[in-house]
Amino acid sequence: MENLIRKIINLFDIKSKYKIIKKLKFFFLNDIDIFFDIGGHHGETSIFLNKSFVINKTYIFEPSQENFIKLEKNINSMKKKFNIYAFNIALGDENKEALLKQVKESSSSTIHDFDENTDYFKRK
Repeated sequence: MENLIRKIINLFDIKSKYKIIKKLKFFFLNDIDIFFDIGGHHGETSIFLNKSFVINKTYIFEPSQENFIKLEKNINSMKKKFNIYAFNIALGDENKEALLKQVKESSSSTIHDFDENTDYFKRK
């Protein structure tokens, strides 16, 4: 059931991405010098944008080791063609070490505390 729900969410996500691409193409005229993907997850957004625009350099930052391994696998064949550089670190406004809390839905991982009383946390 979880995979079905994820596939349905991805369909909505793809539809939204195409709407965003259409608007971005109007403003950027298909040429972007540098794109920063902060919290790159598995590289989905960077891959999608690099296929939709001419992007001179893409920098992806993903702090989760688990997600980073999948990201590297997903972008490996595209790195040289699209000038994609991936880093297994988090970016923020402070220079500090922090514990990343990896949750089952890996795109929702965070360094912030969880409210264990929420319905979202209980669904895990």
